[in-house]
Amino acid sequence: MSNIVTDLPDAQAQRTDLTDSERCRILADERRRLVLDILEGQAGGLRLDELAETVVDRSDGQPGKRSATNRVRVSLHHKHLPLLEAYGVIEYDHETHWVRLQ
Repeated sequence: MSNIVTDLPDAQAQRTDLTDSERCRILADERRRLVLDILEGQAGGLRLDELAETVVDRSDGQPGKRSATNRVRVSLHHKHLPLLEAYGVIEYDHETHWVRLQ
């Protein structure tokens, strides 16, 4: 595996052994990049609702948009968090909806 520069947080770069293709897939989506950036600053992790609110705040700069937050929460739960978990980048408890970096 070649040593490429990515936007993965330092902790992820040190803890996971991802191929270039896997890194590209993870970082291809802006929402996943935001999730990783947000979680990097949260040592203990966040609840899914808090994570979705923060993603909305950072992406469109309009905090409190309930419908946008609900859409983001659903996409995180069904698409983005399972993908990040499958690659060993995060831990996601599907029962408590707790998310943290691995």
